[in-house]
Amino acid sequence: MWYVLGSAFVPALACVVATALGFDDMIDAEPSRRGARLGPSTDRSGSWPPSAHEFCGRHLVASYIDCNPHALRDLEALRAAFHSAVLASGATPLRVVEQVFPPDGLTLLVLVAESHASIHTYPEYDACFVDLFTCGRACRVECFDQVLRGYLHPAAFERRIINRDRTIRIDPLEESLQLESRAG
Repeated sequence: MWYVLGSAFVPALACVVATALGFDDMIDAEPSRRGARLGPSTDRSGSWPPSAHEFCGRHLVASYIDCNPHALRDLEALRAAFHSAVLASGATPLRVVEQVFPPDGLTLLVLVAESHASIHTYPEYDACFVDLFTCGRACRVECFDQVLRGYLHPAAFERRIINRDRTIRIDPLEESLQLESRAG
């Protein structure tokens, strides 16, 4: 897998995450002017960046409000639903890092071959924040969102899907506030 991360902030964040997850040996000690490189420094032809991978990705950011309280607090079931959502997107899970905030708050980060997925729960508000960023065009962030909302049953949600490459664009279908209500 190849990753090129281009801004000054993102490579630093990538290095912190890679170090925390034990991938120190995969961080290029001398980042190029394009940013930090994770993984081998060249492809089989010896060139950088590898021609087989496009510099683009999709980023889903969402807030789920008034979630089913039982679903949000059942940490085992939530972990399973989150894993199912990652798989439904087509992403490849590599490693999981989590922190439980007693009694039932959870921050869960899944490092995927394509980038990352995370959830940060606020059970005292029956709410959570989620995101999925995937490099390339193969993964379906909408499927991730659909599976998680299917498990958590938020009464309302707001989401944005951001298309990223050398520019950052919000998906035209996501420009308006995506707030829905069960009570409607």
